[in-house]
Amino acid sequence: MMKQKLLTLLLILLPSILSTQYIEDEQRAFMPEWKTGDILTVFSPNGIYLYKDICNQFDPDDCENHIIKYLPRNTKIIFKEIVNSDLQNYFGINAPMVKVSVDNTLGFVFSGLLSTLPTIPKICNNFQNYLESNYGQIIKTKEENWCISEYGEHCGKTLKSFYNKDIIYATSTSSGINGKDIRTESIINLSKSLHEAFLIALNCSNSEIKNYQFEKFERDAIGWHLESNNPTICEYDKNSDKPLKSAYYQLRFSYNENRQSEITITRNIKYSDNCK
Repeated sequence: MMKQKLLTLLLILLPSILSTQYIEDEQRAFMPEWKTGDILTVFSPNGIYLYKDICNQFDPDDCENHIIKYLPRNTKIIFKEIVNSDLQNYFGINAPMVKVSVDNTLGFVFSGLLSTLPTIPKICNNFQNYLESNYGQIIKTKEENWCISEYGEHCGKTLKSFYNKDIIYATSTSSGINGKDIRTESIINLSKSLHEAFLIALNCSNSEIKNYQFEKFERDAIGWHLESNNPTICEYDKNSDKPLKSAYYQLRFSYNENRQSEITITRNIKYSDNCK
């Protein structure tokens, strides 16, 4: 049952994981650079299992009899070593099994759902929940009004909230083409790793994203992006004159030479009478 729940949650949002430090032939792969003794945190929303032997943890027949204990989200564990270079793939998460210690018990876990990031708060429905829990209160805010073209096409407003360590939380609302409303939520300057971006988004995204499925990451000139593959799902909005709406999501991660990074979830909404 726990494995089924984990599979469902990973289908919710982001089926791909990568650290920009470990791009090999443009394939998505995460090979940890942790050192023996590093303290890691479980970032799987429904936790993971600790195994007594190396096995394919996503094959119930292979691992069912190897479980030592269940590790809830935010469990602290001690990293020991990467046990081999073979990568296990779980919905696009390519990462090896690693040896760890939990409460003086040695075992093996899947590394793709572990991180040295600050822990996930009990309530984390958006990026701001995560930042406020780990980086304190907002230092200052700044509002920006903008238009993409001089003719007033695609105009919007961005509100930026500044935190300690030069971390920024930004939200934007705008009207796009074909009557779409566009909303974005971003964390700026938090991490240079797509692996970490994946884990934050997996744990701290709007709950309505559970209705959507996503496919593989693609890379373009700006960075990595992930598209929802079922944008025609109809949602009901009782506050709108046209209560039917179709929504389409995109996750984008970028990192440049100036060590600036940005994690953004964009929600494109189109209101209509028939959701086409």
